[in-house]
Formats: sequence, C-alpha cells, structure tokens
Amino acid sequence: MNTILPSLLAVPTLHVGKSIDEFIQLGLQDFHVDIMDYHFTPNFGLSIHHIEEIQLAYPKSNIDVHLMTSPTRQELIEKLIHIGIKDISIHLDTLSPNTLSWINQQSINIRTALNPSDPIPKDLPSNRVLILCVNPGFSHQKFQEEQLKKIAQAKALGLDVMVDGGINHNNIHQIMPLNPDHLVIGSGLTKLSTAEKANLIQTITDLQG
Repeated sequence: MNTILPSLLAVPTLHVGKSIDEFIQLGLQDFHVDIMDYHFTPNFGLSIHHIEEIQLAYPKSNIDVHLMTSPTRQELIEKLIHIGIKDISIHLDTLSPNTLSWINQQSINIRTALNPSDPIPKDLPSNRVLILCVNPGFSHQKFQEEQLKKIAQAKALGLDVMVDGGINHNNIHQIMPLNPDHLVIGSGLTKLSTAEKANLIQTITDLQG
C-alpha cells in the first residue's frame, strides 16, 4: 500500500472518476473510502456499490475501507470481502464478541480505528491502527495536534500506523518526523490544484528520506 491515500470522501461527488485518474497520474494508486451509516457519526459516505464500481474500473488500485458503522455487522464485512476488499479499519466498540472472533478467522487486514479520545488498547486484533486526528465523519476539520503524541506512542509500540484527518501542507512537517506508515489525506490534498498536489506529494516523499 502506498504511503499516501487520498480520501475519496473529500473529492467532488460528481467527479470521483476524474479525481482518481488525476491521482493515478500523480503516482498514487491506493485510495481510502469511508462507509458511514448516520448512526456512528451523522453523515453518509460511499456505499459498497460505489466501492465495487471503483475497484472494477481501477483493478490495479487498492481500496482501503474505514467502517464508521454502529453496530458493525458481520454481513457488511462479508460483502466487502466478497467484492475483494482486504484492508478494513473498524472501531472495536462497534463489534460484538462473536463478530470480532469471526473477523480474526478471515484472510483480511484488520486495522483498529481510534477516535481522538480513544487510547491505544492493550489488546489489539492486529498490529495495525488508524489514528483519527479529527472527530470522525466530516472533511475540512482542523488537525488535532495532541494526536501527535498518540502517533509517537503507536510507533514506539511497533505498530503499523495510518494517520487520517486534517493533514495538509501546514502540518506535514510536524507529522512526518514521527514516521507514520500511511497518510490518509482528504481536503488537504483534493482541494489543491494539480501542481499543488504534486508539490505536496513530493514534500512528503522528501520528508520520508
């Protein structure tokens, strides 16, 4: 999976395909998609139907899915697996014990999603975490700088860390020294011109060393 994953929640609804084409031309192959049910957070994201269409149209791309659903039902995860989704971030408190047990038996890459107020759990189903640096559900929020400590803590624990929320050219120099494994970038990338997108991508690449 690439270091940078554009968040498709932040692209213009009527121009998703055009935006994906532009990102691929800029060297980004993987994309982040939020599925929301208006219960976990008061908003809707893309549907499984949209994800399936994107995957069929861009078979070389990997679709990373963040479930903001309450409860998160086994049937939903089964549908994602059926269409070929392997990377799924889930909030553990939305799962029943039986669903979590079932997930642990599947050949998928589960990532534990953490809200800004959530500590890093002692018992994780995998070594992968998604650290949300804004309150989940909406684009154009400001990065919560106190999450930098959580990113550093997660890296010190040897976790594979994905960071999502409020990332842009103003704070990337604070984030990259912590060596996150993946960055989900929404409006901080999608609202830029093509030249500005390329510049931010190059900046991140340079900061990786």
